Amino acid sequence: VWFRKIKIDLVHLNSMKAGFYGSLAGRLAGLPVVWDFKDIISADFFPAFNRRLVVKTGNTFVNRLVANSQAIRDAYIAQGGLPEKVDVIINGIELDQFHPSSSGESIRVELGLTEDTPVISIFSRLDRWKGHTYFLQAAARVASEFEDARFLVVGALTFDDQAYVDELHDLTRELNLEDRVIYLGFRQDIAYLMAASDIIVHASTLPEPLGLTPMESQAAGKPVVAVGAGGVLETVADGETGLLVPAKDAGAMADALLDLLRHPERRKKMGEDGRTRAESLFDLNVNARRVQDVYTSLLEAT
Repeated sequence: VWFRKIKIDLVHLNSMKAGFYGSLAGRLAGLPVVWDFKDIISADFFPAFNRRLVVKTGNTFVNRLVANSQAIRDAYIAQGGLPEKVDVIINGIELDQFHPSSSGESIRVELGLTEDTPVISIFSRLDRWKGHTYFLQAAARVASEFEDARFLVVGALTFDDQAYVDELHDLTRELNLEDRVIYLGFRQDIAYLMAASDIIVHASTLPEPLGLTPMESQAAGKPVVAVGAGGVLETVADGETGLLVPAKDAGAMADALLDLLRHPERRKKMGEDGRTRAESLFDLNVNARRVQDVYTSLLEAT
């Protein structure tokens, strides 16, 4: 009734919970329904009952699903989803915001870092599956060769797991990294922190549905060392815009970081190629128009 009252023509659902409730409401109102799908439907993230419910909802009440990566689409279809209903449209990012011309000088001054200090950063909420422990272990190896290297941990605790935060700080002390690892917590100046970094790390232990950090890093003109799984396989060109490593492998991560630190020209080239890749694949305006095309096709067919 509310949809009809305010003359809604199409329903776009932007989360898992919204998909369950909004798709049924949209169908009852006789409206086309688009579900923006951001999750990999697998046993890593969802119990069997929830996976069946998600797929049943999508197949029955949704006209089109917009998957943020091919990995998301493949997982949905593997669970019984209808392939013809799913379009892959990668989330766009603000290319003007994350730009190689952004200066990280003020951040380095704030943190007491010189222009020549090697800075390696991880951007992620403090969640166990984001792989901070492997980042710290890799940092210890890097620090043994590059004693002046500094490691930024950017992100805050978003779920009630203070024990994990305590474990990270304990591990930092055990690895003798107290003077090298800087915990910055929640920050809004992500683009400038990336500009202040030499290399950016993505360390998740489970496949990311998409992984915005590697995308933003490439847009910022920074090389990425990333776990090669899930959507990251689609956004990072291994050996060209970053180096992909196995999950839960601090040794491989350290080797990749050391390789890039030893070869600054390679880092620079990867950063330049990353920006080019971002401009061709991640432009927010282009990808928004692709979503609009989905709307148009459904409205014309209705």
